[in-house]
Amino acid sequence: MPVMKKYIDAHCHIHLVENSAGILKEMMKKGIVGGICNAVTVSDWKKITELCIQNETIRGTFGVHPLYINDVPSDFMRLLLEQLTIYPDFGVGECGLDSRGDIEKQTKIFEMQLKAGYLMKRPVHIHCVHAFDKLLRVLKEHRLKLPPVMLLHGYSGNAEITKRLTGYDVYFSVSNRFFKGKNKAEVLKYIPLDRLLIESDAPDDLKTPTEVPNILTLLVREMKIPQEDLAQIIYQNTERFLSWKNNL
Repeated sequence: MPVMKKYIDAHCHIHLVENSAGILKEMMKKGIVGGICNAVTVSDWKKITELCIQNETIRGTFGVHPLYINDVPSDFMRLLLEQLTIYPDFGVGECGLDSRGDIEKQTKIFEMQLKAGYLMKRPVHIHCVHAFDKLLRVLKEHRLKLPPVMLLHGYSGNAEITKRLTGYDVYFSVSNRFFKGKNKAEVLKYIPLDRLLIESDAPDDLKTPTEVPNILTLLVREMKIPQEDLAQIIYQNTERFLSWKNNL
């Protein structure tokens, strides 16, 4: 009898998914043994801590999405460091840059969150939409004071950007949206196989974390790697990402 494949949803917002308790049960049935639940706003932080306390398979992060920075309190950095101190297994995110908003204002908040990841030695989940040149400039400027590891969520960079980003300690996490890109096969050539993750980004596009096995199937078609082998590789990659404390 074949061994059931195991998955971890590398980036989701399950606290925003309807009937999250039921979804968690469905995840386990499909072999999705865990997930990383990311905050979008400061008001999410309490919901995520409660979710993680109730479900040991879910890991959490504290942060603010770049399109929601207008709600950031004046003492944001203090609050972020305080929460990271209280919850030593939490990461930072999601944070980053998005061309649909005020990039300069976003950059200041993003740099705060990168600094928190560096000071507290936590992984950081990065959102980047049509702002990769700016992201690379920020990473270069802070090269000596970056978090121990970073995850580029919903990755959408081109092949050249991908090559440049491999110079940093990053993982590339792809969702369904990745496969709508024109140059996905070319981009995949430059993503190191040991740095590839998959995510649902639920509830984006009305998805739930149960979609994760479907993303693996799409990757198998592009990469021509046997499904069982690729599932194991990505599962081990996610386990490694989650074991960041062992690499400090």
